[in-house]
Order: sequence, then C-alpha cells, then structure tokens
Amino acid sequence: MPTPQSPSTDQSGDPIPVAGYFLTEFQIRQVARSESLDVWGSLIRRWPWPLIAMITLGLAAFLMASTATPLYRSTVELVFTESDQAAGLAGISDQLGALGSLAGIRVGSDSSRRAATMATLRSDGFAQRFIEHQGIEPELVDEEPGLISRVLGYSLPDMEDSVRRFQQSVKFVSEDDRTGVVRLTIQWEDSLVGAEWANSYIAMLNAEMRDEAIAEAERSISYLEEELSKTNVVGIQQAVFGLIEAQTRAAMIANVRHDFALKVIDEARPTSDPSSPKTLLMIAIGLVFGFAVGWCIALWRDHRVQRSPT
Repeated sequence: MPTPQSPSTDQSGDPIPVAGYFLTEFQIRQVARSESLDVWGSLIRRWPWPLIAMITLGLAAFLMASTATPLYRSTVELVFTESDQAAGLAGISDQLGALGSLAGIRVGSDSSRRAATMATLRSDGFAQRFIEHQGIEPELVDEEPGLISRVLGYSLPDMEDSVRRFQQSVKFVSEDDRTGVVRLTIQWEDSLVGAEWANSYIAMLNAEMRDEAIAEAERSISYLEEELSKTNVVGIQQAVFGLIEAQTRAAMIANVRHDFALKVIDEARPTSDPSSPKTLLMIAIGLVFGFAVGWCIALWRDHRVQRSPT
C-alpha cells in the first residue's frame, strides 16, 4: 500500500502543495492573512456603520448624562478618641473580681471600643434612628406610585425601604487601616443638605454613645453604693470607693466631651462639583461601544454581500 509522500519544493525552496492531501504552513498563513485583511477591509468598505453607531450611542450617553440628577458627595474625616479611664479602672477591677463585672464595669481595650464605634456607625439600627430623628424618610423614597406601579400592586414604602436606600446609596463609611482615619460620606442631590446630614450623623452618634456611657456609669455607681452598705471589710470598701470614684470621673468626662467616640478632623462641606454623572466618561464609553457595535454590523453586512449570489 503506497504511503503518502512529503510535498516537494520548487526552485525557490517553497513547498509545493499536493492537491487534495493537506494544506501547507504557507497556505495556512496566507489564509489567516487574507482573513485579517478582510476584517479591516470590511471596516473600510462599510465605514459609515461604525461612524453612525458611534454618533448615535455617543449622543445617547450625552443625553443620559444631561438628564440624570446630579449627586454631590460631602465627606467628614474623623479619628477615634482614646479611652482615658481604662488604666485607672483595670487595677481596681482586678481587686474586686466578680463585683466589678456585676456592677457593669467593663475594662476593655481601645480596639474593642473602636470596633463598637464602627459597628454602630455602619449599623441599620442607628441609621433608622437618624432617619427618624431628622424626619427625612419622605425624601428617601417616592411616596407617589405611578400607573404601572399601581397595576403591579405597588405598596407604599416603609421605613425599611428608607433605611435600605440610605445604607446602599446615600451613606458610605471607610477606614484607613494605615492612618486610622475614618471617613463618612453622604451622597445626595443637594450638596448643602448632604453636608448637613454628614455632620449631624457624627454629632448624633457621639451624643448617643456619650449618653450610653453616662447611663452605664450611673448604674454602676448605684450598684456599688448598694454593695458598699453591705460590707464592713476595709479592703473591699476601699476598692469600692475607688471604683465609684473612677465611674464618677468617667461620667464627668463624658458630660463635657463633645467628641466622645469620634473626633472631627475635617467637617463635611458643600461642594459644587457633582460626583455623578461623569459626563465625559459616559460619552467616551458610548463612543467606544458604538464603534464596536458598528464594526460588528459592518462585518455582518459585508459577509452577507460576499455570500449572496451574484
């Protein structure tokens, strides 16, 4: 049985293909080159399609950016305040053991306090209390349903919807792990309102955490005074007096400290530059996408013309 022979070469050294047997590497390269040229040729022959698509989608992006509601970002920069009572309470609380825990005296590190502050800052519960305190629930949701919404069984928005929008698209919290700076950003349609909300949010958080610390100190003092009346042991009495003194000092400091949990480094200020929409970016995306769509249309039409019978 004859075995297939390798293609011979011509005088120039290029292989001579065997008809009906296989394609040489030279032919494969020629086919690939011709297909590549055909793609660019289709673009040149059908250039109006990419141009029309670019203009159309570019104008559409411009109209979307022009008609969209501008949003402004107001940012307040903060740092954590240091706890100045932990060191004084630690030694006394260790002497009393369980009594300090029963009194509600928690001697924690600054890291745990920071974690509690960040958790409150990001929590839905505090966001809801802020919305209720400011009375901004109607501004966060559309209360008047349209015709389509009525047909689909639209229900009036509630506080849960307001909190969801506030948490997802209005309030943003970030923390720089390197510097420890916390940033609270409010994005809203009115720059003045956004800056006011951002500053009020931090003021309310500090006030709430300060009131909680004062109430906790007062409960601890009340419990310690009750326990003090039950014991005659001098050592325990001295330790209890120390705890009462520390809790009284903590309550006094909390009363006079305005920035209790977070200290404001830079207040939020109104800005005249909207954060969105980004008109130039949207137009650029529209032009690029339009060129790609127009090129695909040009290739498709050129392919149809080549395949159609003459």
